[in-house]
This record gives sequence, structure tokens and C-alpha cells, in this order.
Amino acid sequence: MGDVRGKRLIHLQCHFGRDTLSWAARGAQVTGLDFSLSPPTKAASRLATELGIDAHFVTADVYDAVSAVEGETFDIVYVGFGALNWLPDVSR
Repeated sequence: MGDVRGKRLIHLQCHFGRDTLSWAARGAQVTGLDFSLSPPTKAASRLATELGIDAHFVTADVYDAVSAVEGETFDIVYVGFGALNWLPDVSR
């Protein structure tokens, strides 16, 4: 993906945010979104704080991502390969 410094990146289906934080460590301004109930996203937020990484996490269904981020825009939309099998409707 090249240099992500300063780019706004949303990581859909981030679960506990490990990859999300990796993008932040490379300089991206990150938002992680996952449908899991609060524990994984809360753990991701705690880990970001412990590591001194600026990251934002949202709990929402991936199909509700647009409304969940309340109009924010992103330069990069990222979904990890392992998350694709969780999408019941890829074209949506």
C-alpha cells in the first residue's frame, strides 16, 4: 500500500485492533470498526492507550459503517483477508 503516513484509514472488521494499530504505527490516522460487542473494541482502545498510539474504535455492523462513522471520510478502506468469510453479501 505504500506510504500511509498522514492518510485517514478505516479498518473494517478489525476485531481487537492489532492490524489497526499496526497501520497507526506506520503513520496512518486510524479508525477500527467491528461488529463484536464491546469487549474486543474496548481491549483495542486500552492497548492503543498503553502503547501511546492514537486510534479510534467503533462498534457497528460493517454494513452500517457509513452511519457509524457519522460522515467521516477516509483515504483508505482496509479489510483483512481473514475477514472476507464473515461477509454474507460481498457486493453490498
